[in-house]
This record gives sequence, C-alpha cells and structure tokens, in this order.
Amino acid sequence: MQQKHLFTIEEVVIETGICRTNVYAQMKSGALTAVKIGRRTFIRPDDLRAFIDNAPKYVPQAAA
Repeated sequence: MQQKHLFTIEEVVIETGICRTNVYAQMKSGALTAVKIGRRTFIRPDDLRAFIDNAPKYVPQAAA
C-alpha cells in the first residue's frame, strides 16, 4: 500500500474528527500548516502529525 503525500480538508476531518470549520480556524491561526495547489488546499501528513502532537494535553481537574 502506498503512503499518502497529501490530505484533503475532508480527509483531515475524517481522520481527526475535528469539524471542517475548526480545521480552517486552525489553519488561519497558524496552528495547522496547509499548502495550496491550484485552487485546492491540502495538508501534508507531517504537518497533521505535528499539529496533533502539539495540541494541548487534557488534564482532568480534581473535584473540589
């Protein structure tokens, strides 16, 4: 099986469970790097992995 070189926005939505609007918001903020080829927008696998790895960790708060 061949490894993908680019993900579409819809593939990122499916892979991560993040809504399309949030994907675009993360791109606008600079947290998620995208590339444009013609009129289409793509995410490189390494950029998606870096975005996930740099996401804040969830630490549950102890009940008071």
